[in-house]
Amino acid sequence: MTKIIMFLLAVLVFAFSGSISAQTIGEDNQVIQLKSETTALQYSLYGTLFPVGISLASKSGYELAIAGVLVGPSLGYFYGGKADRGMKGILIRTGTVALTWVIGGIAAQSAGGGFSGLEAAIKVCAVGAGVVLIEAIYDIATVKSTVRKHNEELRQKNQTSVTLLPKYFADSGAGGLELRITF
Repeated sequence: MTKIIMFLLAVLVFAFSGSISAQTIGEDNQVIQLKSETTALQYSLYGTLFPVGISLASKSGYELAIAGVLVGPSLGYFYGGKADRGMKGILIRTGTVALTWVIGGIAAQSAGGGFSGLEAAIKVCAVGAGVVLIEAIYDIATVKSTVRKHNEELRQKNQTSVTLLPKYFADSGAGGLELRITF
């Protein structure tokens, strides 16, 4: 249990420091701090696989593996400045696990307990674990495109443009030029 708490605290510190720096815009020179899509993918992938691998290799328990699957896929979103998307993924996976436990318990009781109850609970948990795995894979697979879109939004948000167009002014009945400045 202490491994999970330490892992989650490290993720929270990383998440908040990553999201702040990902959206920082220098006040002096207006330089946009864009984040690497590949690095975001690596954070999500390795943040999931390392805890699972360490847990399997050490044979000391499954807690670290669960934390890796629940939190790991979201690390790239935190790095890329999309902490809201990262938290959404964590909450969805955690909710799926909680719902699986509840449904598994109900299935065990409905089956009358004993071996048949255990069998029903195991089946429900296997399906729930598969759903969580699919959710984790989806988050890892979409992190690059999410960071790419976020980077493009930052670029567009910080672009200044000047447009000079011919225009007819109906109120005065005269033609002229219209100057548009966006920033």
